[in-house]
Amino acid sequence: MPSRHRELAYKKAGTVPRETGCRCSVWLEYNVNGIQTRKSAKTFSWETAQEKADAIAKTYLDAELGRGPAPAEAKSLEEAVALFINSKRGEDLSPNTLHKHTHTLKRLQDFCDKQAIFFVKDITLAHLTTWRASWPFRSPLVKRSWQERVKAFFKFCTAAGITPINPTQQLAPIRVKADEANPAIRPFEPDEYASILATVDKAGLLPDVAARVKACMQLQRWSGLSLD
Repeated sequence: MPSRHRELAYKKAGTVPRETGCRCSVWLEYNVNGIQTRKSAKTFSWETAQEKADAIAKTYLDAELGRGPAPAEAKSLEEAVALFINSKRGEDLSPNTLHKHTHTLKRLQDFCDKQAIFFVKDITLAHLTTWRASWPFRSPLVKRSWQERVKAFFKFCTAAGITPINPTQQLAPIRVKADEANPAIRPFEPDEYASILATVDKAGLLPDVAARVKACMQLQRWSGLSLD
């Protein structure tokens, strides 16, 4: 079934029709200076799509009245992530490191979609704090790595003029206790070792990288070099 869409006029945004029971995705279409643009609203809900359409319309109205940046500077989160990942590709990072950045920002995109946040400039410290609180990781080291990748993204966005304020500047650091950074060494129980191997599949690694990690862990385990 083809996706539904609505025409969005920035000068006079109309209302979105009510739900018809269809579960097709909603799209936003608009024409600015003769240039037609079509973006996915990333939602099945007309109400959520209306909120996103209103946010876009407000950005253009604010720019027209001198209350905000020019529309050309207003980039969606999806567009900003694409620019950031391309920038990272230019740094010749390893595929696994690039995948980690992509994976983390995909989770940020999912959160913003649920909150009806369309533009990077609309992401606040409160949003990031709320999102961080939902991270399922138990390890502070993993949380700190995720936060560093998020901070790198917003630093790029600020430098590129995508957002005037970097909301991560006031984001509280994640503390890692000494015993968590350097835990006491002891042999793992069989069920613990099995859990460690199973966790590799949930770490968001590329398949070939995950296979190498498992092989390395098994070598360390049975050779006595590590994983004691």
